[in-house]
Amino acid sequence: MRSRSVIPCPRCKSDAEIVALGPVDVDSCATCGNIWFDNAELERTSIALDGSGGADLRAAVRALVPSRAVDAGPSVVECSFCSAALVRRHHPTVAGVVAHVCPLHGAWVERHHLVKLVEEIEAQGLAALEARDRRRSAERAEHARAVERQLAPLSAMRRHRLWFWLL
Repeated sequence: MRSRSVIPCPRCKSDAEIVALGPVDVDSCATCGNIWFDNAELERTSIALDGSGGADLRAAVRALVPSRAVDAGPSVVECSFCSAALVRRHHPTVAGVVAHVCPLHGAWVERHHLVKLVEEIEAQGLAALEARDRRRSAERAEHARAVERQLAPLSAMRRHRLWFWLL
């Protein structure tokens, strides 16, 4: 856990303020609405959002309204701690939800992405989203096995070249 201090928003460079959001304290940019989650805080928040007990937390997330609209900002977003480029990660089950992740420090999530995640958890529940993720992972694994079966008769060199085409 890092010591708490003010961090700049990687989008608009305004100072983020520390806000209690359910089981965690997050850094929220009041200017553009981005939210910083330290490592594992996003997962703990997602769990707390689920079910009827998460209604107040879902309302709190929706209440984090930016004071002004901010354009898309820089195409490469840097970690506020180590200045490494954050990696864009798509949510495994909720289409269109993206987080900008630093493997060492945590993730920036734009407010509209977090609200969309909240809405999906509210509509389907976390268990249904996790089941959908497991089902999709199994489908991808089965597809990879089917491709391997198709390529097995070919020579090693031809198999290597075709593998990338089929996936």
